[in-house]
Amino acid sequence: MEKEDLKEVVNEAKFLELVKKARAGDKQAFMEIVDIFECEMEQLAKYIKMPKEDVMQSLRLGLLELIINKHAEKRIE
Repeated sequence: MEKEDLKEVVNEAKFLELVKKARAGDKQAFMEIVDIFECEMEQLAKYIKMPKEDVMQSLRLGLLELIINKHAEKRIE
């Protein structure tokens, strides 16, 4: 069994603020969001039969697309 990493839990208000900043073009906010999900993306990468670097890039791109998606904006505000 794999050892579970304890990581800082981000409250909803802080996460929503990061999303708003990322949508406004704040690269640092986007990188903080990526950091929040990095461990989960690493776990997912184990099950996708592609080079790990390609999988991680695809997952980060998908996350970016979710953040900037205009349809999701109404749910955030």
